[in-house]
Order: sequence, then C-alpha cells, then structure tokens
Amino acid sequence: MSRINNPPDIQAGYLYRPDDHTGVVTAKRADFRPGVNDKLTNMLARSGHPRAAGFVNAVRAFDLGLRRSINTRQLDSARARIEKMGQEAASAGTDEKSVGRRDRLDARVHDLEIKDDRLAAKQELSVAARQGKLDDAVPIANEYQRAALRDRGYTEATGSLSKTGLDREQSQYLVSSVDGHRIRINADRPPLLARMVASSVSAAYDRGSSGAAAAARSTAQHALVGVEAAARYVQGAAARGLSNSKLLDEGSRARMAASAERATGARDMLRSSLQGRSALNAAFGQAVDAQRASAQQRLDTQAEHGYLVRDVQHGVKPPQTRMLERRIDAYYRGKAQAAGQVEGEGGAPPAPRAGRMMRFVVGVANTGTLASIHMHGGAGMTAYWRASVKDGHEDRHLAAGARHGAAEAAAGYKYGARQAALQGRLTEFLQEPHAAGAMDDFLADPPADRR
Repeated sequence: MSRINNPPDIQAGYLYRPDDHTGVVTAKRADFRPGVNDKLTNMLARSGHPRAAGFVNAVRAFDLGLRRSINTRQLDSARARIEKMGQEAASAGTDEKSVGRRDRLDARVHDLEIKDDRLAAKQELSVAARQGKLDDAVPIANEYQRAALRDRGYTEATGSLSKTGLDREQSQYLVSSVDGHRIRINADRPPLLARMVASSVSAAYDRGSSGAAAAARSTAQHALVGVEAAARYVQGAAARGLSNSKLLDEGSRARMAASAERATGARDMLRSSLQGRSALNAAFGQAVDAQRASAQQRLDTQAEHGYLVRDVQHGVKPPQTRMLERRIDAYYRGKAQAAGQVEGEGGAPPAPRAGRMMRFVVGVANTGTLASIHMHGGAGMTAYWRASVKDGHEDRHLAAGARHGAAEAAAGYKYGARQAALQGRLTEFLQEPHAAGAMDDFLADPPADRR
C-alpha cells in the first residue's frame, strides 16, 4: 500500500485557474489520498475478511452519502436561483448589481459541480476499498479528476508558491521644519503574523496538504488572523480618535492620522495572507501606494508645517522632536510673552530661565544623548582612520564611519532641540544652520508611485 500511504515526496495535488495570480484562491484538489477508513477497509478485504471490511466501510459510506446529498440540495438551490434571476432579468432588464449576483451564483454552481464529481469519485473509491482494489483505483481516479479539471480550464500548479519572495519597502519620513515632528510615510513590510500565515499557506499548497491536520491548521490561522485584525481595528480607531484630540499638538495629531492609515493597511494584509504570499504582496503594494499618496497630499496641502522628505541613512532614522519637547518650548515661549519681555539686543527676546527641576529632568534625559554623541564621534573618526590604512577593508570602514556620522548628527540634533526647548526657542533652533545641516544628512527624493 505504499503508493496510497501519503509518502513525503508526493507532488502538489492542486490545479487552479490561469487568471488566479495567487495559485490558491481558485485551487481545486486533483488527487485522492485515502483516509484511515478506506485503508483499513482495503486491508481487511485483501486479508480475507469481507464482512469486517463491509462493517468498517459502512461508516464511510454513510458519511459520503450524507455529504453528497447536502451538496446536491445546495447545487439544485443555486441552479434554481439562477433560473429565477434569468426570468426576472428578461422582464425587467439587468443592472450592474444583478450581473454581479449572477456571476457569484455561477461561480458557486461551478464549485458545487466540481465538489459533486469529487464526492462521486470518493464513493467509487470506497466501493473499491471493500473489494480490496484501492491500490489500483486511486491512480485511475487521480487521472480522471485531473483531466476533468483541465477540461474546465484549470492548469497545473507550479509547486513553487512558497518560493515567492515577500516584498519589502524602505519607508521615508516627513519631518516638519517648523516644530520638528516626524511622520513615517509607509509600512516597511507586512505584519509578522501575515508573513508567517502567508508562508504557511503557500507551503501547504506546494505540499498538497489535506485532511484533518490541514483543516485544523487552517482553522487556527483564521482564528489568529481574526484576533490580530480586531486588535489592529482597535489600534486604528484609537489613533483616529487621537488624531482629532485637543490634548495633542498638531504634530502628534498628524502622526496619529498616519498611524490609523497604516493600521487599515495592516488589516487588509492580514486578510490577504490567508491566500498565500502572492496575495500578501499585492495587498502590501496597495497599502504602500495608498500611504504614499496620503503623504504626497500632506506635502501639497499642509505647507504650514514645512515638511521635508528625509530617508533612513545607514540604518539611522532622521532626527525628530518629541511632543514633550514641543510642550516645554510652548510653555516657556508663552511664559516669556506673558511676562511682557521686550526685544533684546539683536532683535531676539531674552530667553526665560527654566526652573531647577526642569533643568535637572532635561539634563538627565540628555545624559545618554551626550554619551551617544561622544561615542559615535570617536567611533566615526576611528573608522575613517582605519579606511586610510588601505588594509583591503576600506569600503567596510567607510560604511561604518558614515553610519556613526549619521548617528552622531541625529544625537546632536536631539540634544540641541532639548536645550532650545528649555529657552522657548525651539523654532529658532530648527532654522539654525547646524540643525538644518544635521537634517540634510538624511536627504531623500520625494516619495514616488510604485511601478
């Protein structure tokens, strides 16, 4: 019975429609893998125990008969609905919605017809098992089923769905030159769960997985995706609510609006992951396009923020200001205005002096930032010195020097922004040459449509 015992090197048992780029959505099984009941029945029949074989097989026969009866009722119902729709269309004309319903019913009838043929073939295999001829009947049933699907326009599965690479896009950022808030333009890649599920689904279709184990795995995947999608929905709803909150400043509200858009895209990707890697890539591409279009709209319509398009350089994100820093700046700027301070020498009002506690808090926060400045500065100089030695690793040393330089610039920007916020002059700091120069280290082209 080795040929029907599900050997590990069995080929994929699916055919699919040529216009189905996923290879999964329209896939139909084209082979038969006898279950425990048929195998046991076949063994008993070949061992000279026909009564025992018939007794064991009775459960299988009853199950297949019930399943085919239910399928037949569903098929007759769908055909009757199509006939009724045809009569109504002949008297009242057709509209786009009616055509869509008719197409869906046609597809359902198509699927039910294939299922009926498959159940009939399983009944024949069950009879063959009672006669001890399962070994000979399975290859014939496989060939018949495959030929029937080819006649319906199905094509052979490639068996390489799991070799489809998962797309990844490097996100750019919008950085405000007015208050320094930063918005990530698009997701870099699909959620981890979506990648795992899509890979599992594609691999299962490559293996031709079937049976109770495959059904249990599919149920678990649907449950996990449902829970994660619900969590993303809650996350998006919360971000959407915060995008209109008066408790946040404009920069934080803009960040929340972008976060809500990414949550919507993540839900679409999670749903698509149940159809394999190709479908996930398509959903990811659509999400990235939508997020980039939204970012372009911000660039075109929100000139008051002075957005700059910046990129990740050598693994370092462009610097930004936090809401706390912007709040501190607004507090001391308002304090200076309320005190009626006059313009000092050079046309700039004298900066208010922060309280001792606030200076202490900012000083503690800047401890790590100062350490980062000194560490990356020294490491960058060392890397460039090593590159000058000509030891055959110049490119690696130059790359390390550039990475440390970008990290040093980002840390310096962060330190300067905090110090400026204590004086109520964050806006002025962002316009200073050294701050603008640090931001220019992360120059990038504007986001473009994906091709």
